[in-house]
Amino acid sequence: MIATASSPDELMVKLYQDVDRMDAKAYVSHFAADGELTFANAETVVGRDAIEEAIAGFFASIGGISHELSGVWAVDDVIFCQALVTYVRKDGTSLTLPAASLGRIKSNLISEFRIYVDLGPFFSGETV
Repeated sequence: MIATASSPDELMVKLYQDVDRMDAKAYVSHFAADGELTFANAETVVGRDAIEEAIAGFFASIGGISHELSGVWAVDDVIFCQALVTYVRKDGTSLTLPAASLGRIKSNLISEFRIYVDLGPFFSGETV
């Protein structure tokens, strides 16, 4: 199933709703067949199957996630999002971190997506 959205803003809202549900299959439906994802400092993955596998692996390493989008901007085929992301650890503790993402949209699907976030404090056990 391929997701549909009427605007870049709507696409980003739907994308992050799927992330917050930790639904890798729904998440990948927003990507073009040959889409690329670079998440934090991980290697870039290409193609829906690879993206789904990578994001499902990330979801398996956390207890939960929620995004508070504070801005979505689009210029031509480029979209930028700013958010506060609350990550929940498997032990139930959580940490909120700032994040930004930058993507390229073609035919209402993501062709390239880069997520900029420092997950070091989350995985090191820091609290704020």
